[in-house]
Amino acid sequence: MNLSENRLVNIMLRFPRMIRKRDFYTPYQVHYPLKTLGNKDAAWTVIPKLMPAKPIVYSVGVGLDISFDLEMIEEFDAQVFAFDPTPKSINWLATQPLPDTFTFHPLALAHYNGEAEFFPPENPEHVSATLLNRMATASQSYTVQVRTLQSLMQMLGHKHIDVLKLDIEGAEYLWLDNIGESLPASFLLIEFHHRFADMGLHKTKQAVNKIQSLGYKLAFVSAIGEEYTFVKV
Repeated sequence: MNLSENRLVNIMLRFPRMIRKRDFYTPYQVHYPLKTLGNKDAAWTVIPKLMPAKPIVYSVGVGLDISFDLEMIEEFDAQVFAFDPTPKSINWLATQPLPDTFTFHPLALAHYNGEAEFFPPENPEHVSATLLNRMATASQSYTVQVRTLQSLMQMLGHKHIDVLKLDIEGAEYLWLDNIGESLPASFLLIEFHHRFADMGLHKTKQAVNKIQSLGYKLAFVSAIGEEYTFVKV
């Protein structure tokens, strides 16, 4: 087991941020061998023992790095459905040699169907846009199509998802507040953005409680305390 997969090491690395109240401790509820996939800055952790054959993966928010998605295909013969309406992502993916088991849709996930304003990052060198209102880039916002998870699943003909991966730049909190009392995914891999000035740790604490109330158990938190792995067992 490497360092990124070692729960105890990660907790120790997170401890200084906990002291400064930039992170908080949540005990792990299941203890299976783990496997981390993807490049260093786009890594996610799964439980191979609980991964079904040919899993269906919804990868929401891909930016310029699909290393996790490609390794899911290589390791588990996954069928990956990726979503990101960011122009930089769309243009970059158009240049990539993609396997048949990777399908891309230029859509954003939201708690309703329709349109929304997308706000680019303040640093033009960065790629991650968001549904959150960034006042500094409000004049550069653009309209994107948004869909609920249920709508995406209906569009793609799925009744269940094996892995739902979310990296949606702070919009995860509002989405979680509006998903109701069920979530049709076995694994939930989610990046929380409590580092954003208008979010804070209390938002992530509430989100973790909501996810656990839906029947999920916490299996892993990354060393930076933002990427969480939940599993419904």
